Amino acid sequence: MKLDKQILLKRKETKDYGKKDMVTGQFEAGERALVIEDVVTTGASILETVDELKRVGLVCEHVFCVVDREQGGFGRLNKAGLQLCRFAIFIFSLSMATNSYPTW
Repeated sequence: MKLDKQILLKRKETKDYGKKDMVTGQFEAGERALVIEDVVTTGASILETVDELKRVGLVCEHVFCVVDREQGGFGRLNKAGLQLCRFAIFIFSLSMATNSYPTW
């Protein structure tokens, strides 16, 4: 399947060489960006990413994650105006209450 969409990368820190951009890829200000994350815990790193994408002129309203660990990320992102679409929800509280952790 071909989506015909650009892939952007948000760096953790600027490099000492090259353009020194925090966001790399081809885009124009005003375009929409979907943030894709593997695991969401508190949502802090996603908010940092969205702030950086907005700083360069991109519009961010949606985040997709594979696993939400249900440790406050959903609510935090929602308060920031972001819709989190989750593939799976990992219920940590049940594991902690029973002292039984998945072994997969």
